[in-house]
Amino acid sequence: MDPGWFARRRQLQARFEALHPIRDASHFAYMRGPTLRFTEERAAELWSRANDHPQPGTLAPQNHVYIHVPFCKSICSFCNYERLKPSHPSLMQGWLRRVLGSIETLGPALAPLKWHSLYIGGGTPSTLPAAMMDQLLTVLDAHLDFAPRSGRHIELDPAVVSQSRLDVLKKHGFMRLSFGIQSLDAEVNSQHNRGPQGKKIVDDCFTALKSTGFQSVTVDFLLGLQGTTPEGILADIAYVLETHEPMSVDIFALVPTPKYVEALFGGDLDAFWAHMAPFQEIVPAALPELCARLGYRLNESSGHAYTLNRLDRSSGAGPHTSYTQLVSAQQRPLNLLGLGTSARTQIFQSAAFQYRDPGEDPASDGPAWYEGQPVPVETEIRSYLIHQLRDHGQVDRELFRDIFGVDLLQAVPIPIEAWQALGLATVKADRLLLAEQNTQDRARTLMWLVPDPLLEFEVGRIEGLDLSHEGVADLFGVLPHGTVLSDGYRFLGVRDGRLLIGSEAGMLQLRLAPALEDRGPLRVVLETTPTPGTEARVGAVVGMLRNLATRQQRSRRR
Repeated sequence: MDPGWFARRRQLQARFEALHPIRDASHFAYMRGPTLRFTEERAAELWSRANDHPQPGTLAPQNHVYIHVPFCKSICSFCNYERLKPSHPSLMQGWLRRVLGSIETLGPALAPLKWHSLYIGGGTPSTLPAAMMDQLLTVLDAHLDFAPRSGRHIELDPAVVSQSRLDVLKKHGFMRLSFGIQSLDAEVNSQHNRGPQGKKIVDDCFTALKSTGFQSVTVDFLLGLQGTTPEGILADIAYVLETHEPMSVDIFALVPTPKYVEALFGGDLDAFWAHMAPFQEIVPAALPELCARLGYRLNESSGHAYTLNRLDRSSGAGPHTSYTQLVSAQQRPLNLLGLGTSARTQIFQSAAFQYRDPGEDPASDGPAWYEGQPVPVETEIRSYLIHQLRDHGQVDRELFRDIFGVDLLQAVPIPIEAWQALGLATVKADRLLLAEQNTQDRARTLMWLVPDPLLEFEVGRIEGLDLSHEGVADLFGVLPHGTVLSDGYRFLGVRDGRLLIGSEAGMLQLRLAPALEDRGPLRVVLETTPTPGTEARVGAVVGMLRNLATRQQRSRRR
């Protein structure tokens, strides 16, 4: 490893963390760059092209469908999902027309694939009237080829569950249902704009589900709601386990929105974390005994989420496959089709993009459009490793080869070399192991997997430096094409966000990057190796471009 690179990289990571305090490594898995906008016809082309590509490893992909229903009877004050809207007939009708149109447009490109699960989330899908739900599912089944016993899962709101809705779900083969409890304290739920949901509403929901034949039920609790205590949440969980025996219980730590912190903690984030501390200390410590006493198994994910699975779950009647969004969770290649407001699509080693409504309004007329980025193999590998190492601290090298068709040491040699230099990694014949770390230190460790340009793009975004193609082209707009810079080198313009310079020795590509220290000069990083003997001349050109960019950016800030 180049010692100069290692030092500069540590500077860049420190600069990023100074501007963006990190708490969880999953942020790095989704760092991309500038987004692209395109039509549904283009999305169909991406699916068709991906169908023709051979898989890199030995494992065939599994394919999942996610439908996002962006409506709720009311918007919970702690909700950190974007663009949810109160349910209203005109909004729902506009949303349904567009989703059905999307299925029609994408259907031919999706027809060759076998689909292994369907998940309908939100929002609150149970706000859809039974007739709308039936129409949606009928069209979906007509255009997609679902595997036998593919998993089907939907999220409900206990306050808007009706027998007609449950009958539709039963008709279309749903096996798993989930609903949020958060707290059994009706007053706490009312204060958080959830309505007066207490024990009776929850009990009635369980009764309706079981009487209709739904045995696989998952419920959610939330740690840290203002007005609750760790002891109270543990008592609520114990009551539900003893009384209703759900198949599983998900317990999430509250991730606060700025609005929530402002409203309940005077904008003081430290006060919020002080409030959260007893929840994070008391509840996890009590869960093992609770599970042992009531017949559940505890699974923990990175200190943010805990799942309690009933030990006597029957496997015979359940689905062969269940919905997941991550290659690391499925441990094989994955494709995800997202339909509905803000739903995410992921085409393995091809693209990742989100579904958008025209005018950002579900009630608008017209087709959906999409926003996203290409996902080359390097990005897919980074996402897999960050989630796998965050949650498990190790990677099986043979399984990695089966998924990606390349050995781990060949795929990410530089991060592994950095971890070994820092004493954080052990490489064995069958696996890579990371040292034990707390959540924040593990996030810092996994930052080494993020390429320099992506960290630079995020630093630039925070500092007001636009590193998109348009932003870089605008910053260097004062240089006409062909301008002589120094010693025979000419400026050849901007292509895909990169600066091009040329001479008799050939063309070189450079990228603009933010400073490594506060108020420092911008950087221009050479991405092409210069011809031997021309390093000094190229260095002078780089200096000229750096000084010009720094002057331009500073003048715009005045």
